[in-house]
Amino acid sequence: MPAINKAIEAATRLLRNGDLGEATDLIRKAVSGAGDVVAKTIVRPGVSVSSRAERDPATCCAPPGNVAALASTLSSFKSPFWPSAANTTDMKADATRGSFVMRSHAERYGSRNYKLFRPDLEKKPTALLVMLHGCSQNPDDFAVGTRMNDIAARHNVAVVYPEQSRSANASGCWNWFEPKDQHRDTGEPGILAGLTREVAAEFGIGPNRTFVAGLSAGGAMAAILAELYPDLYAAVGIHSGLAYGAASDMSSAFSAMQGNGGGKGGWFGQAATAETIQHSLLERAIPVIVLHGDADRTVHPHNADAIVAQITARETGLRIETESGACISGRSFVRTLGRDAKGAIRFENWSLGGAGHAWAGGSRSGSYTDPDGPDASAEMMRFFLQSC
Repeated sequence: MPAINKAIEAATRLLRNGDLGEATDLIRKAVSGAGDVVAKTIVRPGVSVSSRAERDPATCCAPPGNVAALASTLSSFKSPFWPSAANTTDMKADATRGSFVMRSHAERYGSRNYKLFRPDLEKKPTALLVMLHGCSQNPDDFAVGTRMNDIAARHNVAVVYPEQSRSANASGCWNWFEPKDQHRDTGEPGILAGLTREVAAEFGIGPNRTFVAGLSAGGAMAAILAELYPDLYAAVGIHSGLAYGAASDMSSAFSAMQGNGGGKGGWFGQAATAETIQHSLLERAIPVIVLHGDADRTVHPHNADAIVAQITARETGLRIETESGACISGRSFVRTLGRDAKGAIRFENWSLGGAGHAWAGGSRSGSYTDPDGPDASAEMMRFFLQSC
């Protein structure tokens, strides 16, 4: 382990100088040499199977031993890229380090506060990601838990964290199950779409470089935005969420969360309106990456399959590839891909062995996180940028 020990010493020096990003990169590089993803194929009749993983093993693995201890230490340091969940004040940095500030968006559909992370004040961001938190969370908590700002900083991607109003939902959940919040240009989808357009226009970012992702209720709302606004978002990430049209009230929401709903509304059922069809059925579904723990007792993992089913129902003829593997931490996964005739990936579906209702690869400093990996933030960013 000499290389890792040297990396720890160097990372410690970087931390003293305030270079959290450099220290983190150094440790990840050391980890990638300490162990590899163990990948193997699963053969199924009539299914095309991939022969290897298509990503850097370092993004899939949680560090072992003393490296894990340092990683935990890293997450406790304050940085413009890694805000403390307990610190809800605006974070301002110098022009070379970026900013993380509170803003507000208002329009005819309503208003919401949001926090905007901009990696570098001297450069225009190259892309925009909208991150929707889960119930009881807030932008600061979600940012620190997912570590998405740190990932975004490496690619000069701006990140928007809308905050659900407690007056709209006492638990801080996005109202993905309310009929009025499942249609284009009304309710919460209208607010979030307007917010997205406003920030994208500010930085001159087009729809082909604009993405949306979320966790749990935020994941369900991300699915709604992806369905209703394929003209606004280029790809969507759904972690422990539900399919569009999975519920139409509180009762059906609980049923769907228990695995008894799926996406029965969606494109084919009662939730489909002429307006939805205009903006949805006539378009291909935008690419989606799904991550879900197979031990999730809050939102049943069947909901991940329902999201993928909506894609495959619309886009027939996809070539399905499946692989399994394990991270250094011991976490197993099954990753299923759907490719179109041109080889483009239309969906990725990650089933995470033994994982519960939490953001994979997250920091313990935030809520609803699972440090064991894989690194959901890194995998989502990779997926988004390759979809451009």
